[in-house]
Order: sequence, then C-alpha cells, then structure tokens
Amino acid sequence: MSGVAEAAVIAKLKSVAGVTALVAQRVFPHIAPQETAKPYLIVMRPEGQSNQATANGLTGVSRTPIVVACVGATYIESRSLSQPVITALVPASATGSATWNSTEIGSCSLDETFDRSTFPMLADEIGFPVEFVTLDLEHASV
Repeated sequence: MSGVAEAAVIAKLKSVAGVTALVAQRVFPHIAPQETAKPYLIVMRPEGQSNQATANGLTGVSRTPIVVACVGATYIESRSLSQPVITALVPASATGSATWNSTEIGSCSLDETFDRSTFPMLADEIGFPVEFVTLDLEHASV
C-alpha cells in the first residue's frame, strides 16, 4: 500500500504549476537518479503506516506518513522548495476528499519542515542541502 500513497503524492506534485515551475518533472520516489539536475524532490515513506479498522474489519482507509525531500544546489534553494510543496499538498481549508493519481485522498496534513543537510544518504556526504517536509496522508486503501 505504501506505493499507492507515494504515487499519489508524486502525481499531485507533478500536476501543480507552482511546483513544476521550480523542479519541472524532477519528482522521484525514494531516490533520485545519479546526476539529476537540481533542484528536485524525493518522495519517501518512513515507518508508521496504519490501516483503520473496526470490529468488523478494515474500513478501507490508510494513514501513511510521507516525507518530501526538497533538494537544492544551495541551502536557500532547498528551503525555497518547501512552501510550494506544502501549498500543493496541504489544503488551506477542509474541502472534502480529492483524487490524486486515481487514489482518493481524505486529508493531507503538515507535521513539520526541517533542514536535514547532515542526513548522510541525501546531503553533506554527497554535497548538497536538503529541506524535509513531513506529512500525514489519509487515503483510500487498495
């Protein structure tokens, strides 16, 4: 099920002009291809997915944590990517469900943003800054 949430977020980010104006279609699951031009986004799913259930079984709703790594050539560039990502994924007001990449999305809420330039898999070890945006996505289970 994690692939469903990641694919939905990637599709949504690639469909929003405020994001694509900055990164074009450079939005990747889990890891970017080597030599990808900066800036770009990486969508990841950390541990913590839960499936809603009742005494009668699953309700068909999952809550999946999502992390979007905003990768830039400079610290300022990586930081400047976080707000367009938040604007694209977190509605300003409750609007009911939406569909991203044929997945019904109940809600997407912001947890936090933070600089993680010292995360060795993604940043200083290979020489560029990263701003993380962490979200909770409520979506239909497949």
